[in-house]
Amino acid sequence: MYWDGAQVDLILLRGAALMKKCPYCNYSNYDNASVCRKCDSAFVVRSATVYQGRTHRIGSVRANAIRGQALTMIVLGLLIKVYWGGYGPWPTIDFPILVTIRTFAEPLLLFGGGALYVFGWIANYI
Repeated sequence: MYWDGAQVDLILLRGAALMKKCPYCNYSNYDNASVCRKCDSAFVVRSATVYQGRTHRIGSVRANAIRGQALTMIVLGLLIKVYWGGYGPWPTIDFPILVTIRTFAEPLLLFGGGALYVFGWIANYI
């Protein structure tokens, strides 16, 4: 029986397709092998744990915005304390409605702003 070159190449390619080479030692192994017979290195890539950055519930951008709003509250509370509290050389405005607003707004802005600033600082790490 006479074999032409195409049939011989097809048989060789078919046999070569059943073997895979080790990337480390270049040894031919069976196609379904998961470990090299010569150097015992693995063909299958094992899944590795990939580090994913910590996800923050609030995030640093939002925490910076919270701290900025808190500083605004503190400054506004200090302005109310100084200008309406009689700490400057100017006369104090003592209208009854303004005194009521000052006694309510001053501690709310000062202590609330301080607490909100601390929360914004902690929220950067949450």
